Amino acid sequence: MSNRMPLALEDVLKNPIMSQVRDNIKDLVGMSILILPIVFNDEVLGTLFLRTQEEKNGFTKEIDFCRMVANASFRAQERAPFRRW
Repeated sequence: MSNRMPLALEDVLKNPIMSQVRDNIKDLVGMSILILPIVFNDEVLGTLFLRTQEEKNGFTKEIDFCRMVANASFRAQERAPFRRW
């Protein structure tokens, strides 16, 4: 998340970035994930985490749309009367 860019991982069990947690996620056969940072004023405040079971498609065109949703969700929280931060 340090680069504030989305991270899309096709088939998490085979992806080398997940090697340290592979034993914990062994039930996620064929699962692809997308992690999008929620950024405000150049600070990552949270993430939007999505997953799909469709091995063939994974996440492609959805990344830009999900980035807009992640940022819009922060804007909505920012305007809410109750804030946790």
